[in-house]
Amino acid sequence: MGQKKNSHIYSQKSNNIIQFFEPYISNTLIGSNSILDIERIIDFFPPYLTNYLGFECRLDNNGIVNSDQGISLGVSSRKSDRSKFYEFLNSNNLPISRNDQHRWDSITSLVYSWQDNKSPLFYKSHGFWLEFDVPLNKKRISLPSIFFGPVNISNRNGTDEQEFSWLITDIISRLNGKDISNELKSNIMNSLKYIPNNVSIFQIGMMLSRSDKGVRFVFKGLKENDLFNFLKNQNYIHNVENQIKIFSELFTLVSRINVTLDITPMGIGSIVGMEASYSQNNFQNEIRWKRVLDYLVNIGQCSVIKRDALLRYLGLDMVNCNSKNYHEKQISKAYVRFIGHIKLVFEGDQILKTKAYLGLKNFDIPLNLHYQ
Repeated sequence: MGQKKNSHIYSQKSNNIIQFFEPYISNTLIGSNSILDIERIIDFFPPYLTNYLGFECRLDNNGIVNSDQGISLGVSSRKSDRSKFYEFLNSNNLPISRNDQHRWDSITSLVYSWQDNKSPLFYKSHGFWLEFDVPLNKKRISLPSIFFGPVNISNRNGTDEQEFSWLITDIISRLNGKDISNELKSNIMNSLKYIPNNVSIFQIGMMLSRSDKGVRFVFKGLKENDLFNFLKNQNYIHNVENQIKIFSELFTLVSRINVTLDITPMGIGSIVGMEASYSQNNFQNEIRWKRVLDYLVNIGQCSVIKRDALLRYLGLDMVNCNSKNYHEKQISKAYVRFIGHIKLVFEGDQILKTKAYLGLKNFDIPLNLHYQ
């Protein structure tokens, strides 16, 4: 692969972006009505905010095609991107319902602190994601789930509550719209206390659009034989024999498996997510996904039709640009279609659902470089 440089999606209308996605996605993965909803969500946001879009689809046969689908927009930690994100949210250009206004105000307040280099939050997070469920309200934009990537949260930082006051007060309580309960605060601290030495928190999420009252932690760094002790130390009380089996088998096929847990006022939630992916950024050239999908077919968590549809999605489109970069060399854009990760969702030993998270990302490529 030739040298590449991150850039932004500069198209003026969403259908200029959708054209690099829709022709390659089977309606067995994402239905036509969901595509229309995805296009409408993209239209709510200016195209300069992100160079990454994520799409969620169901793989198992337990749900209908249009269930558990969504779109995510990622904002990088570059100072200019943070500032643009805040300026857009503060412009009040989103069609927000009156009931949701205070929650969007909280999001805007959080992003303001994130882009302010005088705020502690400026140094505490390396990324920000908005995830929207579809179908959506036809006139108003729904509340998203918010995910952010914290910097260096592990028990190596210590587990004193003061050490993580920024997390409780400046992020979780702010997004919650009020102070969280003492029970939830205690359970968050207990979860942080029992993170293994080799594990850290990759993302923290709050599902603002759902009835969930807790916080989602996404843990990274678990090794093949770590899951049992990890869940035990996190006070997970459900059967895990099948979880351990699937985790170990899947671990032989991928580079990493992140584990998600919901921290609630009642304790650790019953749902465990396993997010399997590859650490190398091979994007559309990652041929190892076939063996993962074959495995899912064998255990009844993906049909052959959906497996083949996912593999056909991988690829890229090159678009020549009329503009020139500062070296006066003409550039082209590569719109890359790839699989970000595949997630299995458990409750105890039962697999509730299996989902794929597809990505669309663009890069600026000088025309004298060959991008394969």
